[in-house]
Amino acid sequence: MLEQSGNVKQSDGPKERRPIQPATDLDCVAETRFGVHRQDSRWLDARHCLLALIASLSITSNVGAHAPAVVITGVGTAVVDGATSSGEWQSAGCREFAVNVPEGGTTPGIVCAMNDDANIYLLVRFRRQIADPGNSGVIEFDNDHDGIREDGDDVLLINPDIGFFDELRSTAPPCPAGALCGFFDTALGGTNDGTGAFGNDGTFTTYEFLHPLDSSDDPHDFSIGPGSVVGFDVSVRLIGAGQQIADTDFPQGMFGDLVIASRIASVEVDIKPGSTQNHINRRSHGKIPVAIMSTGDFDASTQLNAASLTFGATGNEPSLAFCHAADVNGDRRKDLMCHFNTQAAGFRAGDTQGVLKGLTITGVPIEGTDSVRIVR
Repeated sequence: MLEQSGNVKQSDGPKERRPIQPATDLDCVAETRFGVHRQDSRWLDARHCLLALIASLSITSNVGAHAPAVVITGVGTAVVDGATSSGEWQSAGCREFAVNVPEGGTTPGIVCAMNDDANIYLLVRFRRQIADPGNSGVIEFDNDHDGIREDGDDVLLINPDIGFFDELRSTAPPCPAGALCGFFDTALGGTNDGTGAFGNDGTFTTYEFLHPLDSSDDPHDFSIGPGSVVGFDVSVRLIGAGQQIADTDFPQGMFGDLVIASRIASVEVDIKPGSTQNHINRRSHGKIPVAIMSTGDFDASTQLNAASLTFGATGNEPSLAFCHAADVNGDRRKDLMCHFNTQAAGFRAGDTQGVLKGLTITGVPIEGTDSVRIVR
């Protein structure tokens, strides 16, 4: 199910402007949280800058917690160019959400993540025929996974008018007392680590992010590796031609979980145990049984995080209904027998395999496939 959040609001209209200052100008560094109007990209509004510092990036430290059903992980490498090529993000973990648009209503969006040995890659993509006059995408992290937004948490920003910036939450001056603000890493003596790209191909608006898992800028960046779990939050701001502002936050008021993967462990799965054809009627309102088989050195019934399992045409579909332990193949080992909602699995005519993805209880990603035959 798509999650919707945020509001559409009117801007306050023209105000006094001044030229953009370098990132070392701490009075205005927080402006880049959502960037500036595309057509006014050479200017900052002095009053808006102060409001952005106090309101848009200043929060109380008890806001947070984690959304239990929003977990993404995957292994792979992306080309960060603002476009998605066929198969580029296939091995990533993804979650759908609704993006608010300036004219009112929402458009379908998705956030994906995967990592290789050196970097984490993140994708925010939503259906949009043209690029809005103003665009900003932000990924904010809960570095220590404690559910609290606090000093030192990492932030990544892409705004097509000003580029990619590596930021962090901080209480350093000129942040008001009792508030938590956002600053460029470079403004606090750090480095701008990573890269990002923005694009619109006439169908989708795309933000792609890259950030090192362990940069040399330890005071301002997280240092994470395989098995690490950090919180993440996606923010999107779109500004329409009439200066309407649409903000989206996902998960709303909370963090999702981003698991840094080591390798993908292959598991044996059996779709519709006992059937050789694995017929699937995609119009059915029933459930698809899928067994994850245990082996001599792998106990699927106890070593899998059942709540993390996704299944369907790509393996990213959140279609899980329930799981239970059972000896499916008569080898005297308990397997994990799970049932997935057919319509949520996203199968289409012509699909020939079903894909299951998930995590072990120690955070190792798993994947398994079996053949299917779509009959309707």
